[in-house]
Amino acid sequence: MLCASCGGHSADGNRFCDACGAPLPTRCVVCGHVSRPGARFCGGCGRALAGDEGADNAGLHEAGETEGAVARPFPSPLATLLNSRFAREGERKQVTVLFADIRDSTALIQDLDPEQAIRRLEPGLTAMAEAVHRYGGTVNRWQGDGMMAVFGAPLAFEDHAVRACFAAQEMIAAASRLGEASVELRVGLNSGEVVVRARGHDLSLEYEAVGPTTHLASRMEQLAQPGTACLTARTARLVSGFVQLRSRGPVEVKGTSRPVEVFELVSTAGQTRWQVRSSAHRLTPFVGRGTEAAILTDALRRFEAGRGQVVAISGEAGMGKSRLAHEFLRDTGFMAATLVSAAAMPHDRHTPYRLIAELLSDWLGVGVDDTQLTIDAKLAEALAALGRSDSLEHAALRSLLALPIPDAAWSGLDPAHRRRVTHDALRALVLRAAASRPVILLIEDMHWADAESRSVIDAVIDSLGGARVLIIATYRPEFENRWSRLSYFSLVQLGPLDRDASDRLLRNLIGGTPELSSLRERMIEQTGGTPLFLEEIARSLVETGVLVSEPQRFRLTRSAEDVEIPDSVQSVIAARIDGLPSEARTLLQVASIIGKDVPVALLRAIAGMGPDQLARLLQELQAQEFLYEHGGMPGVEYTFKHALTHTVAYDSMLQRHRRALHRQALAAIEASFAERIDEFTERLADHALRGEVWDKATAYAFKAGQKANAHSAHRAAATFFRRALDAAVHLPADRGNAELCIDIRLGLRVALAASADLEEVLGHLAEAETLARAIGDERRLMQIVISRSTIQSNFGGLDVAVEAGRQGRALAERLGDISSFISSGFALGQAFWSRGDFAAAEQILTTTLERATEDQRRGQSATTGTASVMCLVSLSHVQSFLGRWKQALARAGEALDLAEATKRPYDLSYTQAALGLAHLMGGAIDAAIPLLEDSLRIARANEIVLLMPHAARYLGRAYALSGRPDPAIPLLEEAIVQARSHKLAALEGWCTASLALAHHVAGADGEAERHAAAAAELAHRYGYRPLAAHATRLIGEIGSAQEGDAAALQRAEAAFREALGLARTIGMRPELAESQFGLGRLLARQGRGVEATEALTMAAEEYRGCGMAAAAERAEAALVGLGLRIGVDTDILHGDCGDAPR
Repeated sequence: MLCASCGGHSADGNRFCDACGAPLPTRCVVCGHVSRPGARFCGGCGRALAGDEGADNAGLHEAGETEGAVARPFPSPLATLLNSRFAREGERKQVTVLFADIRDSTALIQDLDPEQAIRRLEPGLTAMAEAVHRYGGTVNRWQGDGMMAVFGAPLAFEDHAVRACFAAQEMIAAASRLGEASVELRVGLNSGEVVVRARGHDLSLEYEAVGPTTHLASRMEQLAQPGTACLTARTARLVSGFVQLRSRGPVEVKGTSRPVEVFELVSTAGQTRWQVRSSAHRLTPFVGRGTEAAILTDALRRFEAGRGQVVAISGEAGMGKSRLAHEFLRDTGFMAATLVSAAAMPHDRHTPYRLIAELLSDWLGVGVDDTQLTIDAKLAEALAALGRSDSLEHAALRSLLALPIPDAAWSGLDPAHRRRVTHDALRALVLRAAASRPVILLIEDMHWADAESRSVIDAVIDSLGGARVLIIATYRPEFENRWSRLSYFSLVQLGPLDRDASDRLLRNLIGGTPELSSLRERMIEQTGGTPLFLEEIARSLVETGVLVSEPQRFRLTRSAEDVEIPDSVQSVIAARIDGLPSEARTLLQVASIIGKDVPVALLRAIAGMGPDQLARLLQELQAQEFLYEHGGMPGVEYTFKHALTHTVAYDSMLQRHRRALHRQALAAIEASFAERIDEFTERLADHALRGEVWDKATAYAFKAGQKANAHSAHRAAATFFRRALDAAVHLPADRGNAELCIDIRLGLRVALAASADLEEVLGHLAEAETLARAIGDERRLMQIVISRSTIQSNFGGLDVAVEAGRQGRALAERLGDISSFISSGFALGQAFWSRGDFAAAEQILTTTLERATEDQRRGQSATTGTASVMCLVSLSHVQSFLGRWKQALARAGEALDLAEATKRPYDLSYTQAALGLAHLMGGAIDAAIPLLEDSLRIARANEIVLLMPHAARYLGRAYALSGRPDPAIPLLEEAIVQARSHKLAALEGWCTASLALAHHVAGADGEAERHAAAAAELAHRYGYRPLAAHATRLIGEIGSAQEGDAAALQRAEAAFREALGLARTIGMRPELAESQFGLGRLLARQGRGVEATEALTMAAEEYRGCGMAAAAERAEAALVGLGLRIGVDTDILHGDCGDAPR
């Protein structure tokens, strides 16, 4: 205990200072508040203090068998919170649970009577209770020789784990000072989510809800050696840097399925909050604070001119107050000034002069291991350098540093006089130091500063005037400074980063690849631009494997939509919420049920409050920046400042409370907006699902999914359809529900096709088919088999695709369903094109399109894209591969006209790729590239995963053919990963072939040959004959470049001849021409003139026949090189192939 009179430290429990005899302040054993000397009742909770005549009796009355020091009642300032509706019934909290007990207590008391046993154990139990209360914990229950305590409940603390560690260390140290070797404590800690609720005058955990967290904390206690504390990895992560830990490695723990990593608490001599934040693995590039830094720069200029300055940096937790201050001081340089810094800590706010003592220690350069003698010498040296010899000032400063004070004059001063001397000494110290050398004081987290330190700082600031002192103070908005009236005061109000700065921050953390653009947007939306939250969530994504680091980029392995909020972020937000008045806090929780956007009319309907009370509390929440008002439809609407606050408020409620409130919200929307119900489909689905109103949940979620599909919001659609299926499990098994379940799965098929999750689609189709056959529903069965046909073409099951397509087409004709007839035409045409049956594909696609009217062509036909657009694109593909450029471009142009009319992103991306392919196959590479780039851009922007490798296979090839392998290689590597992860065999094969070409152009023929062989093997395995011809020809091209390697040249010739045979068989004229040309050049280099002439002549004829004039000229030039000139039958130029694009 620190004496206010002499500043000396006395043992806890002393009523008078053992240095000067003055009465000591009294610490309340219930809430930890320090009251003035002589106080009878605690100023923090109102309970009788130990030492008051009635205190012992009061303690016995409250504690039953134990004495007052180990009583369990909660501090009365929490009574209002605990009496709130949700607290009484229970809330979910992020906390640290502490278990502590006395080693071998049974042996200590086995021969004692009950009263003697209590007296023997009480010192150890008192040490536990006082340590818990000092750091803001709540004793949850006593267990004979031990206790369970919670940090972070009922009031949330952002540093609950740090507080628990400090309490553990202090109780162990206090027990060791008792002088009884037999009283040794062991402590266990674990952090996690618990359910807490108030019962009577106690705070009790419900074990059925909190088993894992409390169980592990208890196990940690059992693992701890006497005089030590053990903690889990989860707690260790939260306190990393703040305390010193020693790993004990993985330990088998009873009741757990796998070993638990255990840490031992070594000491609490850790780092400040800024030091932890700025460690090498945490600090990111500084962005977005130019305007705020300019205010600091202006103050610095005035300081350099000799005028004292005070700059306050105010902002909510996580805004980067300390970061701004430290970056500013680092960038501007302060070599000519003395920099002194200190940071207040939340658990020290009731310790007088603690922050000032930290500043003084930093000024003197006091180290952790310095002895009192060393510290005294440093103080004397510093004062001598400043010419200060006043003995009372010296005594005051020694008292702050907990040094012995031999000065009798100091002992004779009354407390008020000592306080004045201390204040004057510190003010004089700063001003005298500034007279010889400019001084910069950086004081962080002033909102946690103790009252005496605040008073001293105020006094120094009032005296600055012309002193060469710059004070930079950081604090949160709840801190009220007394300096704004001063002419030399400047305020920096730090808000969230704007979108651009937030994106730059995230690019530094997780990379700027286009694939992560939607993730970055979502993170910015979630966090509202709070820098700390952005950083912590980004690191959480990496630590949990959602983001995987690869060379030069991060890759998303799964959806990041439902990533848990990191404990570090959740604790900060929860502490802010718990700082609200009870009624406002409850209203915030109710508002979180409605969603991120909160219509006031709906809130009023479920909050059960009168309009005046509601308005007052909404004003409070707006003033505290939890909500902000904006225009809604209909009426006034509020929005959560950021999604994380909404999530933390929502998660704090028990599930049964959420269910009840969601049902109220559902009923209120249905009653209030009956005539506009379609506008609220998504909200209704969410409330019905969370309220477990299963019939409405299924129906509304299905409608919401259909609505999302219609707007090409396929990811959202898939989420709603999955939720509809989850709800439908609870419905009775009848025909109506069977039909609904089939329709949900068919809707999910459309949504999942965009994300390329076709394997999942097959599973849903199989279940849907079982239901359709069970109820004899041919129309739904038709849609199922057509969808299976399309998927199997992508997967390599071409025979299955053809059979399913024919079955679906027959059903469509018999049922007269033109929409499904168009879909079946695409499915069959795709299958025939994939296996090289170009004539069959062309016939099917042409017939299909001829049967469709204009209106029918525009219909979506229950597919991801518009079926007629997909048919036109497939027909364009067929004609491109046949070398009919004019027709291919015309069909792709028709498809583009339809796509521009439907405005569906899938249609637009698909048609742009078709146009690009037509130009590419005709040799017009410059025209192809921008079309293919646009196709890929649309696919990425709309997260159409299926079309990303589709566009990339052609774009990468175009880049390579234009002599640009550098952009082609990473693009194609990424596309291959996408295709392979979704088992899209056809796309994987084509992308691999294009990658082979890119490596060949780059001169890496070893890589090129490997990829070409892989593409050819895949093509032969699945029967993709066009791909087989293309990949095999590439093997020839790569091998023919290996001059001097007879075996390689022989393999190349064989590959060319095989490719020729394949291309000729399927009528793939452009590939036939390329194979002839490659073979001719190879034969020419080998001196086989006659064979070369034949091959090159045929190549020129094929090129001319396809209208590829530039390629034909290349072949003719090769012939000229052989010393031959040829004539070409000009009739070939006027065939039905059309002109190649120029």
